[in-house]
Amino acid sequence: VAMFEKSFAERFGVRHAVAVNSGGSALFLALWTLGIRQGDEVIVPTLTFHATATPLLQIGATPVFCDCEPDTGNIAPVEIKKRITPRTKAIALTHLCGHPCEMDAIMALGKAHRIPVIEDCSHAHGATYNGRKIGTHADIAIFSMDNKKMLATGEGGVLVTDELAYFEGALLT
Repeated sequence: VAMFEKSFAERFGVRHAVAVNSGGSALFLALWTLGIRQGDEVIVPTLTFHATATPLLQIGATPVFCDCEPDTGNIAPVEIKKRITPRTKAIALTHLCGHPCEMDAIMALGKAHRIPVIEDCSHAHGATYNGRKIGTHADIAIFSMDNKKMLATGEGGVLVTDELAYFEGALLT
């Protein structure tokens, strides 16, 4: 497992990777590591797999559904901005069907409002945005590796991050 985590982190050019049993668990771990708790809001896309919102319900947080771009199905940055409130504690996006989200705009919103961003890369293994691999733009990224994914392991997930505090938090969760 340690060799897999090291190889995965190196492949994506990040410092840390944590292997878990599923993409949904990786997302739960990301949310918990970022301090998402009951009563918090997390902006999520309307067009995604249910597992994007399910971990929020387990925590007691509220998914705030955000409209998507008509051409890619990805979360629309202009719509994210409309949904940010004082209770917004994170933005969780899904790179749908291999199409990267508009990461520059989304990261600018996150930075301007001091809101962490989670990339769900489960449908875009190997995709790039502006020359950088998906999974390297946000504060934390997660990958699913079930049988329908580009990298299939039967079941499994990985959380990746450059932040030591997030890595350590993920290990302790």
